[in-house]
Amino acid sequence: MKSMIHEFKQNNLQKMSKNVIKLFSVLMVMIGSFAFGQTTSKDLENVGIEHNKMMDLLYRHFLDNKIQNKISLEIKYVGGNYLKNLRGYNEDDIQLGIRNLENYVQNPSFYSGNVYEGFEKVISNKSKSFLDILNTIINDESLSQEIFHQKITELEVQIDKSGLENKDLVILYSATNVARYSFDYWTKNYSQWETLDLSKNTAARKGPGRRIVGMDVAGAVGGAAGAWAVNVVPGAGQVAYGGAIIGGAVAGSVGQAVYELGSYFDLW
Repeated sequence: MKSMIHEFKQNNLQKMSKNVIKLFSVLMVMIGSFAFGQTTSKDLENVGIEHNKMMDLLYRHFLDNKIQNKISLEIKYVGGNYLKNLRGYNEDDIQLGIRNLENYVQNPSFYSGNVYEGFEKVISNKSKSFLDILNTIINDESLSQEIFHQKITELEVQIDKSGLENKDLVILYSATNVARYSFDYWTKNYSQWETLDLSKNTAARKGPGRRIVGMDVAGAVGGAAGAWAVNVVPGAGQVAYGGAIIGGAVAGSVGQAVYELGSYFDLW
């Protein structure tokens, strides 16, 4: 009798164990689907937020300090320290962001009207078609701030329905978020940067720094595409490639701004 009871208990324990394992497996699949589901614009919004914070930091630095070095060195120092102290990103991502920052200020390129120039081979044709629409939005200087935002949101709706892989979505939503936040930043702050008197030269001013927004987005696209190219994988709960994107975006943004404000040949 005892043997039968013992066997009965053993069988029940085995069944319970199997059920627990099955339940655990189902839960893991559910958690995985939430953690690694389709990337949304909201997932990359932090890139735009951090971009504006870093731009404010650089502005205050230029405002409060007599520039002793070339501006490129100041950007590398202040921006690099900011990136090192970002929370929620893995170390490889942060280091890639710092390298992107340094590379952009050492080898500046300026906005030619195309936010993915130089990365044509690593970006899919379908993604490029969406970035072409974004190029058109950025280059349309007749758009008000409200309409600019509206068109970016409409573009994101199209992207969301496209069925693209996360690799493409990270690049595209990095671009749209940086475009949105950069446009707001430069619309509000371009006149303040003009008063910094970084150079004796005078540059032609045009609207709310549209070329700056374009170069800003180009830096974000390059940062995201470059992160995929070297396979920097974010950890659980981290913003995908945030450091890499911010580093490239900020360097492109400040570089174009300094160039437009007439300081490039004096202080870069």
